[in-house]
Amino acid sequence: MFKKRIVMATLLLVGSALSSCGESVHPLSDYVRELSYKDGFKILQLADIHWNMATNVKTQSDYLSEVVRVADPDLIVCTGDQFLTANQATVLNLFKLFESWNIPYAMTWGNHDRQGDYSPEFLSLEASKGKNSLYTEVNDLITGRSNYVINIKSDTKVEWQIYCIDSNSVIADGLSLKYSYDYIHEDQIVWYTQQAEAAKTANGGSYVPSLSYFHIPTWEFKASKDDDGTRRSKEWGTLNEGFSTSKTDSKFFDAAKARGTKGMFIGHDHANDYTSTYDGVVLGYGVKTGRELYYSTVKKEDRPSLPHDIDLIGGSLVTLHQGGSFDLEHLFISDSTYECIREAY
Repeated sequence: MFKKRIVMATLLLVGSALSSCGESVHPLSDYVRELSYKDGFKILQLADIHWNMATNVKTQSDYLSEVVRVADPDLIVCTGDQFLTANQATVLNLFKLFESWNIPYAMTWGNHDRQGDYSPEFLSLEASKGKNSLYTEVNDLITGRSNYVINIKSDTKVEWQIYCIDSNSVIADGLSLKYSYDYIHEDQIVWYTQQAEAAKTANGGSYVPSLSYFHIPTWEFKASKDDDGTRRSKEWGTLNEGFSTSKTDSKFFDAAKARGTKGMFIGHDHANDYTSTYDGVVLGYGVKTGRELYYSTVKKEDRPSLPHDIDLIGGSLVTLHQGGSFDLEHLFISDSTYECIREAY
C-alpha cells in the first residue's frame, strides 16, 4: 500500500521529526530502477500536460504521440502537473497512452496532480501499473510521494543516474489560511545523498554523473538570472513569467552539485523555457507540453533565432554521453501543422 498522507498538523510535526534523519526502513535498492545505456541515450521531458475533464483526448493524444515520435526517446520523464481537475477516466486515458508508446517512462508530481476526482492512492497505483512504467513509490517516512532513481547501466557499470524527486505541492504560510509552494525537504536531501554516495562507492570512488527532474524550481533558478553573471556561464531561452519558487530555500542544489549532478530540469512555470548554466550545473525549464491550461507565444523579434513566431509548446530532449556530458534541445512542435523547430542549448 502506498504511503498515506498525514493532514493533521500535530501528526505532521511528528512525521517530520521521525523522518528528519532521512532514513528509511527500506534498503536503498528499493528506490532504484535500471535501464540499459547506449551512447546517445535520449531522455524526453514532458512538462505540465494538465489533462483535465474537458480535455479532447483524441486530439491531445495525437499531439503527444507526435512529440514522442519526433523525439524518438529511450526514456520519457514527466515533471509534474500531468493532471488538473481530472477524473479517473482522464488518468486512465493518459496512462494508457503512455503505455501505447512502448517506451520506458517515469514521472514525478506537481502541485496540481492531486486536484482531481480520485484519491492520491489511485493516482499512485495507476502510475506504477504499466509494464513500461518506472514510477516508484515506497511506503516510507521520507517527505514526498515519489523519490526514486533510474540507473542507466552498461554491463555492470552505472553510466548515469536519473533522479525523480517530489518537490511536493503547497505548504501552509504560517498560521494564516494562505499557502505558498513547497520544496525539496531536508530528509529528501539526505535520501539523495545516501543514494549518490552508494553509487560513488560502487563506482570505485567517483560520483556517477546525474540529472534531476522535479517540478517546482529551487532558488538557484532565480539566482541564475538575477546574479551578476559571475556564477552564470551561459543562458538561453525565454522568460515570460517569473520564477515561482518556494519561500523556503531548499539546500538540494548544493548537495547535488557536490555529488555529480550535471543538470536539473523542471516545469511549473509554463511560459518559460529559460535555461542557464549556474555554478557548472545546467538549470532548465522544460518546454510546456500541449496547450492545456496556459502557454506562451514567442515572437521572432524577441527571439531572432526562430524562423517565425511560435507557440512555446512541445518537449525537451537530453542526449547522454559517456564521461558526464550531455546535449540539450528544445523541440517546439505545432499542434496544428506538427511543424517541429529545434533549438540546441
